[in-house]
Amino acid sequence: MIQKIHCHEMPSITTPPISGPLAIATPPTAPQIPSTQTVEHHYDAAASRIDGHYRFEREGRVEQRDQHSWAFTAGEIQRMLAAAGLRTVRLFGGADRSPYALGSPQLIVVAERSAQG
Repeated sequence: MIQKIHCHEMPSITTPPISGPLAIATPPTAPQIPSTQTVEHHYDAAASRIDGHYRFEREGRVEQRDQHSWAFTAGEIQRMLAAAGLRTVRLFGGADRSPYALGSPQLIVVAERSAQG
């Protein structure tokens, strides 16, 4: 998948009120700086990995970056922890300690050293 995004950045600069208690600070207008961001993603199913390539263009300068993310299920993470000698104590679906369930925004795993490890 390739996605190209065109951006126009406009810095926001606020000046202090000119006078009086009701004076309003107004940002001066700044010239827009066009930029382009191209994103390519590829999913490697065998490695459970998402590879991303980012290309940023701005004022004639080009920067490129690669990014890799691995996708694991809760079951896979628990099996990896067990292989490392850890036992899963609890799974949370967020920092609010809500139970982990399908659709949870996060997976937080509490694990401890197993008696056999």
